[in-house]
Amino acid sequence: MKNVNRNASPTNFGFQFQINVAIYFMFAYLKNIKNIRVEGAKEDIEITMTDKSKYMIQAKSQTKDLYDNSNNSTKLKQAMISLAEADGENVKYLFYASNMLNPLNTSTNEFEAYNVTIRKYDELSPQSQKKIDAQISNNIKEKSELYNIDKSKLVIIRIPFFGEFENEKYKYIFEEAKNVLNLMSDTLVSKYKTIIKYCEGKFLNNSTTNPKIKISKEDFCNWIILTEIDSMDLSNDNLNIGIEEIDYYEAYEKYKNFIDEKISSYENYAKVYSLFNKAKKNQSISISEFVQKEKIILYNYFFEENLKDEAEISDDNRLDIYISQILSYAILKKKSVIDKIKKGANL
Repeated sequence: MKNVNRNASPTNFGFQFQINVAIYFMFAYLKNIKNIRVEGAKEDIEITMTDKSKYMIQAKSQTKDLYDNSNNSTKLKQAMISLAEADGENVKYLFYASNMLNPLNTSTNEFEAYNVTIRKYDELSPQSQKKIDAQISNNIKEKSELYNIDKSKLVIIRIPFFGEFENEKYKYIFEEAKNVLNLMSDTLVSKYKTIIKYCEGKFLNNSTTNPKIKISKEDFCNWIILTEIDSMDLSNDNLNIGIEEIDYYEAYEKYKNFIDEKISSYENYAKVYSLFNKAKKNQSISISEFVQKEKIILYNYFFEENLKDEAEISDDNRLDIYISQILSYAILKKKSVIDKIKKGANL
């Protein structure tokens, strides 16, 4: 029976693979990454490390039958052209990333195991090196000596990413995320799928407004934190926060729409921690007591206002004051997890 393609279109699938390669690298090198740019100036994915070195990644994917190797050589040739153009100052590695079973289409067993496989050029078999050499040689003949490649920088990485079922398609992206999240917090590990899909969605959403997506390590970690905070069920915490039940319901619904906008930066976390620690210096105070007592200060911070006291609370700002209290309560309740994420990412 003829194979049926149930995947997205080649263009959409290729971009989805590209994003997930970026997510894989972000997790794999989280401690040492500064930022990742998707659809960069020179390559599909451009990574800047904290030591200012760069990893340039050309991503090629097979959308249909994984066992069809007919286009592997063409894709390898195109990748070698692109990587040759991407090399430059501070470039440490030139990665050719593929989801194909046998990205080099050779009879050797380097990519025999169905898992993430990473091989530097000098770690490949003579047959695989010969295949790459032939493509580089053809590019030099067709274009110029500029299309030669510093093979000491060349790395082939195969990341399986294929199939109709999510658990199979994202299997190795999920695994890398779990490895890193496990070092941060048990509660984060249990949310690995949600975190990956959230990060993928943020990349996709950003791409609609800016095709050249630059994500810093701080941005990426904030996505993880937002996933953790967004999963908190605070629907019955009105008494802890000191808000009447009927008002709390309305404020809580609005709060959920404010999470991304109001707490997606370390500045906001740090400011709330600072205010809380300052309050604790002079007296023993719980999180619940703090968000009730300091609601005007918290409102002024989050909404950039300048209320003097509770006498200035009105129907126009009442819900926003409640939202500030809920935001602060959520941040402080998750302080230990946020600290672990920052430590795990070397921030």
